[in-house]
Amino acid sequence: MVLEENNLITKLDHPDSKAKVLYQLTEKGIELFPVLIEISLWAEKYYEIPEERKKVLEKAKQNKTAFIEKGLEI
Repeated sequence: MVLEENNLITKLDHPDSKAKVLYQLTEKGIELFPVLIEISLWAEKYYEIPEERKKVLEKAKQNKTAFIEKGLEI
């Protein structure tokens, strides 16, 4: 997986099931979150995006700094 190979995410064992895995952002991946928000806001201007993503971006537009900080807490 490219994200894992580039140390943006790490793969963890799922605590409840051996058939599932969890992925977690690394510090390197977390640092990209603000960039991904900006790219998503740019894409919204020029491309059709799903309604679900539009709702998320509306929250980001209201207070981008708070949105990014909250997203990093997840």
